[in-house]
Amino acid sequence: MLVLKTRVEKSTVGSNPTFSSNSTWRVNMTKTSKFVRVVRDGQIVVVFVPATILWKDRSQTRDQWLNKYFGVGCLSVSRDTWLSLSKKHEVKFLIEENGKYREEEY
Repeated sequence: MLVLKTRVEKSTVGSNPTFSSNSTWRVNMTKTSKFVRVVRDGQIVVVFVPATILWKDRSQTRDQWLNKYFGVGCLSVSRDTWLSLSKKHEVKFLIEENGKYREEEY
């Protein structure tokens, strides 16, 4: 599942805490997705991600985002297949925050 989190922060210039022409707004976006990576001979063979209904309309966007990081196509798999894969392989989170990618343990 690809999760988008958006955080809007307001920072003010000077000592005036009210909104004025000196105020600026920043939007920080975080994207996350669980994945299982299968590697053979040091090369990524395939990346599996759980299918999601929430992003059904945006599956191409999610695929492009994942492909940008992994450099290979990713396969969305059913819930049952995901449960089986997650028992056999290490599940990780891919996180992109402000344009920087990182992987974390699930």
